[in-house]
Amino acid sequence: MKRKIIIAFFALAFTFALSSNVFAADDELPVSEAQQKVVAYYFHGTARCYSCKMIEAYTEEAIRTGFAQEIEDGKLEWKAINIEPPENRHFINDYRLYTKSVVISKLNGETEVSWKNLDQVWNLIRSKPEFIAYIQEETRKLLEEEPK
Repeated sequence: MKRKIIIAFFALAFTFALSSNVFAADDELPVSEAQQKVVAYYFHGTARCYSCKMIEAYTEEAIRTGFAQEIEDGKLEWKAINIEPPENRHFINDYRLYTKSVVISKLNGETEVSWKNLDQVWNLIRSKPEFIAYIQEETRKLLEEEPK
């Protein structure tokens, strides 16, 4: 009888050890492509100058015209966010914002894995084609970046 109990105990321990390894392996699986996306943000305040409105308009145009399929597929989102309301103030620290900014953020599931502040928007505002090319190039890089 003791022998059967010992054998059952070891069989149970062995089964548990195998199942815990299976669960550990599942935790390490990469996030599926369907769960990956990029969010293109334009952060602004309540008071907005002409240049600030142009940056938003050019960025939205660059995103919507350059990535219509990615938007439709849920791989890319466009968001303009006023950082002055209390619920949005965290973005100032999250992205180290010091002025109106365009930020692109790569997400795997709900976890942000990388981001970039596109700080050249202020230098390129006088050339719409260069501005749009810059936004699209940087967004494309993040969309094509391998998951981390």
